[in-house]
Amino acid sequence: MIESIELVHFRNYREAHVTLDQGLHLVTGKNAQGKTSLLEAITLVSSGRVIRGMRDAEAIHEGQTEAKVTAVTLPHRTAISVVLASGVRKKAFLNHASLPRASDLLGRLPSVIFSNADLPVVREDASNRRLMMDLELSQMSGLYLRHFTQYKRALEHRNALLKHDHLSDEPHIEIWETQLAEHGAAIREARAQFIAELGALASEIYAELSGGEKLTLAYAPADGGDSAEALRFLYADHRREEHRRGSSKIGPHRDDVRIEIGGKDARIFGSMGQQRSAAISMKLAVVPLLETSRGEPPIVLLDDILSELDQGRRDRLLEWVSRASRQILLTCNEPEQAGETRHRARILRIDQGKVVAG
Repeated sequence: MIESIELVHFRNYREAHVTLDQGLHLVTGKNAQGKTSLLEAITLVSSGRVIRGMRDAEAIHEGQTEAKVTAVTLPHRTAISVVLASGVRKKAFLNHASLPRASDLLGRLPSVIFSNADLPVVREDASNRRLMMDLELSQMSGLYLRHFTQYKRALEHRNALLKHDHLSDEPHIEIWETQLAEHGAAIREARAQFIAELGALASEIYAELSGGEKLTLAYAPADGGDSAEALRFLYADHRREEHRRGSSKIGPHRDDVRIEIGGKDARIFGSMGQQRSAAISMKLAVVPLLETSRGEPPIVLLDDILSELDQGRRDRLLEWVSRASRQILLTCNEPEQAGETRHRARILRIDQGKVVAG
């Protein structure tokens, strides 16, 4: 868990130092005051990434050239820092020692965040669901992250060869296909297990939030490559066709996850409330999986989670949150939006980038 976090020139914060406790924190304030930015700062030191769709430079306070976020974590009072600077790669530090890559932070401070940026996982195309799997699994397993990194590298090389006018170096492309098959099979095996476990937990949470509706998840490979040998055969068999297209259409980079509510495709037939509840349930289901894999409870960050939910779903969600013993930050405009749960929470009021504990 985080003992304290310091933000310097990050988003709309000039400088802020926030201490945190175990349990639920309600992060309150009017819109555009810095509630979401506080959660984004925690996500940055947890994953080395700013939120989806934002460039690093956009997180630097207007008029500044550099931003820094530092979190001190328990039980060992480890300092984790990320520095963003205009025009250069972000830098990550562990106890003031520089790390080779910001992505090396993954798994050191486990966290699960839900925000409106997660709604496309249910509402939009398959790339959003693949990104969800890859981000969560990379937090859970360093081995998965290595397979995924090597798969992307091999895919880039194979695609570059496919774009040549002639496939004159087939032994060379076969080398990359062998790597794609090896790492791709490992990725699919890990994803399939993850979705099976996630689906079982998310189904229970969704039933609780919705009052009994049924949510189901199923991993959906784009082809029949269920082993390294099968993938190698498919890459070779489709090589000529993919050469004409100039890209690889076989492999886990084309896979999907089927999300159904009451037996129907949630993307097409789900209401806004159902889709939001499904996205929330999937995120909450990640929490125990991440805790099991990393051996410590992740920080749970819930941004604007109460909007677009009817009163029944909202009450049931707050009941779930109030039962959790881990460190949780939940944003809302006023503490009263959290109902009776507010009496069991610590209040952090944010006004123009300044944080005041309630």
